[in-house]
Amino acid sequence: MDPSEKALESLLADDESLVESWTVDTVTRGFEFSPPGLGGTETVGLTDRRIVWLDDELETVDLEDIRSVGVDSVGQSLASMLLITGPIATVLGAIVTIVLRLFTSLPAPLTLAPLGIGLCILVAALVGSRLQDPEDVDRQYYLDMKTLETTVQIYATESTVVEMTERVNTALQ
Repeated sequence: MDPSEKALESLLADDESLVESWTVDTVTRGFEFSPPGLGGTETVGLTDRRIVWLDDELETVDLEDIRSVGVDSVGQSLASMLLITGPIATVLGAIVTIVLRLFTSLPAPLTLAPLGIGLCILVAALVGSRLQDPEDVDRQYYLDMKTLETTVQIYATESTVVEMTERVNTALQ
């Protein structure tokens, strides 16, 4: 038993013990717009009543509170970042173009330049996303648990996430 498992075990009730434990990348409670960055690993444990992990203090999710469990993934690539930036650049370019047109006496090509740059970024994003091979996208897998109050996302390797999903679903039955 590694030190993380011992720490989890020591915080459990006397009539409770770890059924299974996994080393994962991170655990987030609540909705996150982006996957976690680089960092250390955490240990998540499963008992007969709850899922537990250490995050400054013992965090738990009672099995009876879990409404759904599933495997999901998030892909990270340059094209996805451009797809976010493209529309923003286009809208900002349109606003700047309107302001320049109304309040300056610049030549038309200079006035339209911000809108043109925004549109170029948008087109580059769309073309880049179409040409990108889906196999080249770096995917991060996570166990997505919906509870009565919140969502818990446990990021790990694909095999660990699939194994966790199977074990949690078995424990829920």
